[in-house]
Amino acid sequence: VSGNSASKPKAPLNDHEEDLRRLKELADMKYKPPFLRMYKMCKGDWWVLPLAILGSLLAGTSFPIQGYLLSDASGGFYETCDGKPYFETSTPISVCPDAMLDRLNGICLYFVAAGFGGLVGEFLKYVFFTVLQEGLILKLRSAAFAALVRQDVGFFDDPKNGPGGLTTTLARQTFQVAQMTGLSAGNAAGAAFAMILGLTLGFIGSWKLALAILAMVPFLMMAMAIVFKATMGGGDTDAAAKYSVSGEIASEAILNIRTVRALMAEGQVTKGFNAVVNELAAKEGRGAPRKGFAFGFGNAIMFMVYILGFGYGAVLADDGLAPNKMYQALMCIMMGAMGASFAVAFSGDTSKAKLAAYDVFAIIDRASKIDAVVPTGDHKSLGDGSIQFSDVRFSFPHRPDTVVLKGLSFKVCAGQSVALVGPSGSGKSTVIQLLQRFYDPSSGSI
Repeated sequence: VSGNSASKPKAPLNDHEEDLRRLKELADMKYKPPFLRMYKMCKGDWWVLPLAILGSLLAGTSFPIQGYLLSDASGGFYETCDGKPYFETSTPISVCPDAMLDRLNGICLYFVAAGFGGLVGEFLKYVFFTVLQEGLILKLRSAAFAALVRQDVGFFDDPKNGPGGLTTTLARQTFQVAQMTGLSAGNAAGAAFAMILGLTLGFIGSWKLALAILAMVPFLMMAMAIVFKATMGGGDTDAAAKYSVSGEIASEAILNIRTVRALMAEGQVTKGFNAVVNELAAKEGRGAPRKGFAFGFGNAIMFMVYILGFGYGAVLADDGLAPNKMYQALMCIMMGAMGASFAVAFSGDTSKAKLAAYDVFAIIDRASKIDAVVPTGDHKSLGDGSIQFSDVRFSFPHRPDTVVLKGLSFKVCAGQSVALVGPSGSGKSTVIQLLQRFYDPSSGSI
């Protein structure tokens, strides 16, 4: 076959591409994380929910309250003796020279109260949602580990169920699942409270301006999320994988330095390490302009919202809208959207949490074919200890196409010594493993 028509083998998927493939499979399955089941597992910690939700309420609403106080303060600088707008009052300011100071002092006290409320809210949210989250992590890890030790040996023979992957499930994926009912849920609740109060105060100030700004809120939230992802990083799985590979090369070389020295492999080890880190550095360098553009674009969107707010607000003010009401509509919605964006930016990766939930509950719910912890069936007498294989056929569960035993039959009487002789791979160890019931035969009886 010529080189042009020959089919080239597909390159293996990297971690990010594999996650996308699996997410598409879950979407086709219409899989949804079992939130109700997770909250039922937290039943012993339900008492923290009211305090946790109260914390989200205080933390989320602190942003639109700041916007309201800022709009109120902008009007406080033009405070008059009779409370009318400065361009309508006829009372000279000399009659009450401290009116502005008194008004702003009161607003400053409200700022102190709002700041204290935000402090208490963040404290309650992080403490009690973390209690809920850690309690679920404990239950998930216990249930997953109990399910693992019940599995048949064939389950662990599958390369997909290697020690590294299973320990990652116990350590990392249980944490990602618990986040959905912990801090991520708290941040989502805080975002909802921030938007609800911000929109409410904005519509009270000016429903016309609020509607105009509301059309820009999705773009504003997107801009804030972009800025946070660009500045704080988005958890690049490819970069994490390359860091892991470079770490493995370094640790293997250091732990086995005598072997490296004996084989004069210093240059080879260094070359392999440099190849990985240089590839990572080149990728980060190529991604820098993209991150810079994302950061600039996010900030530009915010300015567009201000342009719309002040531009249309000036038109409404010319038609009689009080300036402080214009500021109230603009600032409350802006600050509410900003608070929601902060909460969303600090939430966990929902796609990874969805994958983690599928993997963790797949392990917990998997029924073992040979459950040594909770055995089922009848217990039969072993008789005099004789062993008999009758037409036993067997293939390993993860290699069903490779037949190891093809109709094996023999009998070993009590007290008899028998040697199993044959080349490597002929099934000698398999016979013993079947006798210990590490596996069940595909057909036949023992």
